[in-house]
Amino acid sequence: MSSQKRRRFSLLLFALVLLAVVPTGVFAEDARLEFVLTADRVQTDVLSTAAGVSIITADDIAESAATNLVDLLASLAGVDFRGYSSGEQQVSMRGFGENAHGRVLVLLDGWRQNSPDMAGISWYGIPLDSVQRIEVIRGSASAEYGNNAVAGVINIITRDADQTNQSDGKIDVQLEGSFGSFWANSERVWVRATGESAGFSALLSHESSDGWRDRTANQRWSFSAGGNWQLADDLLADISARVLDIHYELPGGLSEAQFLADPTQATNQADENAERHYGADVSVLWQAGDRLEAGIAGGYAYRLTQSDMASWPQYADRLLQRGTVMPELTWMLFPADRLLPLHANLDVELARLDGSTFTSAARTSRTSAFVLGQDSAGLGISGDLALAEQWDAGISVRYDCSSIYARNSGAGLDESAFHQAFVYQADVVFRPLENMKLYLSGGSLFRYPFVDEQADASATSFLSDLRPERGYTLDFGTAVYLGDLFQLDASLYWLQMYDEIVYVGMFPAGQNENYEATRRLGGDVSLRYQPHDVLELTASYSYVLPKYTAGDYVGKQITLISNHTAVGELIFHPGLGLSIGAGIDYRSGYYMSNDQDNSEDMTDAVLLTDIFASWDFSGSWGDVRVSGGVSNLLDVMYS
Repeated sequence: MSSQKRRRFSLLLFALVLLAVVPTGVFAEDARLEFVLTADRVQTDVLSTAAGVSIITADDIAESAATNLVDLLASLAGVDFRGYSSGEQQVSMRGFGENAHGRVLVLLDGWRQNSPDMAGISWYGIPLDSVQRIEVIRGSASAEYGNNAVAGVINIITRDADQTNQSDGKIDVQLEGSFGSFWANSERVWVRATGESAGFSALLSHESSDGWRDRTANQRWSFSAGGNWQLADDLLADISARVLDIHYELPGGLSEAQFLADPTQATNQADENAERHYGADVSVLWQAGDRLEAGIAGGYAYRLTQSDMASWPQYADRLLQRGTVMPELTWMLFPADRLLPLHANLDVELARLDGSTFTSAARTSRTSAFVLGQDSAGLGISGDLALAEQWDAGISVRYDCSSIYARNSGAGLDESAFHQAFVYQADVVFRPLENMKLYLSGGSLFRYPFVDEQADASATSFLSDLRPERGYTLDFGTAVYLGDLFQLDASLYWLQMYDEIVYVGMFPAGQNENYEATRRLGGDVSLRYQPHDVLELTASYSYVLPKYTAGDYVGKQITLISNHTAVGELIFHPGLGLSIGAGIDYRSGYYMSNDQDNSEDMTDAVLLTDIFASWDFSGSWGDVRVSGGVSNLLDVMYS
């Protein structure tokens, strides 16, 4: 992966939000102390969850200086993003560098967003104002979710998914506009209507920016709509559809000398990507009394990526189509008066990537055509048992299998590989006090190769011997929740990986290989303290030591990973709807890509500072929020 050194100085001049009709309390609910949906795939009391959990609420989003999901999630210690274009940002957790986004599962309202190829998540296609809540689960969840859930899970829950909680007969309209540095601007219109037994919402959004660096202009249009219907007292149906159009320029990587001469220059003068996404999902949930709940969900996703890489030169189209079916069943048993929920889920996904390359951007002469694909299925079963009033235990097992194939008649290629994995996880939670938990969790994990790791990007070769990653993990942690006054989460972990997939050599001459063994030791701690309505403090720190434990680089540190990350925010609420805050973000240096022997110097550590403010006021016609901020206040240059 190319690395980037950049200077960021973005000034958000203002953001104006007009809510025509807003039900009382839409932004006021603090759900941190209630339930999490992500950790066990069922609604679970946060104090019974054997994992480190970070919850970002709508209030947190409104008070932050973030203007997109990347900025918001990067404010959590231990959650990093890397990329040299505003259109491509790859998330990393728990000490993974190259292709780290393949080890973090990202869900949108429970739907998998990770692509079977190495493409990143379309973070900027999810407007921040549509998000009701984000749950970040630290640690492996392979036994619950299967592929990609190696280092953590991020579940983004939108307001569309929460329509049933709104009052009947309400129509909400929200308009938002913002303008910032480098001609960054966004405009959104969001409408939601609820009735006695149905709800509907729609969102139209546009964003664009010239970018802080040459050749980093980008533009995004999106439209989404959805509704749910209470078909009967025990039957709920949900349907949604979306369209997303993205265009972004690719400036290319800079050498150190180029960066020092002019960090805003571009090395590629004509490289750019365009993406078009379509998708639709439907689900039905049947609540058969207090003990049985069954549901089935199905979805289709379409993504066409057109890449004009004049610097290679290569012009390519990649059409990815995915179909998903997910039946689930939850059965509540009561042996010996102890609650025992059993949960079973089957995840089936068929994905096909059709690719073509051309001699020019006009695409009049095709030079090759190929097909990459992945068909996967996984069956998971989990159960939780209340051992005593203060003790809970849980176990999850999963069998997963996948077939990856590549076909290219021009290159005489028709190859496939079959992978399978059996993983498990066991945990125990002890609550010595009403608002405190201690937990211990451990198990096994896996990740399949991306289709374009197993085959090269143009399907001219196939690595039939490339194996899935596998490993073991152990987590120990604690959490204390004292209402809004004080919240603390802390954990330590050990993560041992085998057959981790690494790219050996310089692109494009290298290839992917399984590395013998790697290990990550680390810990996370986060604190939230609000001694008074006027003052609010949040802080978090993460440490990770990622090492090669076998092979040619034994004892060396894995590249592209900062050992220390720390973030903090201090927010004042002086009254009259005004909030004023400041934040810091510290990241230690790391070894650059392809420096597996650690022979070069680490990058410099960086400390960034932000300031932000917002003002809320109400009238008979609705509520208004005005917010603004300055990111990277001291104009620090960093990698």
